[in-house]
Order: sequence, then structure tokens, then C-alpha cells
Amino acid sequence: MIGEYALIALLFVIGMIIAIGKVLASDEKTSMKVIVGKAILNGCTSLMAGMLLLTLTSASPLVIVGFGAFLGTLGTEASIAWIKSKFGG
Repeated sequence: MIGEYALIALLFVIGMIIAIGKVLASDEKTSMKVIVGKAILNGCTSLMAGMLLLTLTSASPLVIVGFGAFLGTLGTEASIAWIKSKFGG
């Protein structure tokens, strides 16, 4: 069984990799600042989603990591849309 600290690190890193992959696959012009910002935001939202799943379920670590990354990516997109609507951009 994977330890809690390893699971935390894994969730954060997978969230960051997903965000970097999304930015690299898009045609949008981005700077290193935007790439790093999106990676950190997605890492944090994936971590929060995974920790919520870990608390509420007794699912396997693979399910928690996969679903946490999925929910984290949705949370990142919702956060970015909300920020753009409030502050323009």
C-alpha cells in the first residue's frame, strides 16, 4: 500500500504534469510564468480533490490518484474561468 505522504506527492506531481501537457498541446501563446502558474494551480486542485476522496472513501490509491487528477483538472478550468470573468483577460 502506498503511504499517505507518497500519495500526496504523487497527486501534486500528476496534477502539474497534466497542466503542463495541456498548455503544450494548445495553440495558445503562453509564457513560462503562465505555464508554471497553471501547473501549480492544477497540482493544488488535484491534491485537494484527492485528499477529499481519501477522507471520504476507502478506494484504492490508483482510483484516488486518477479521480483526484480528473477532478483537479476540472477545478482548475473552473477557477481560471471564474478569475477571467471577475478580473477580465
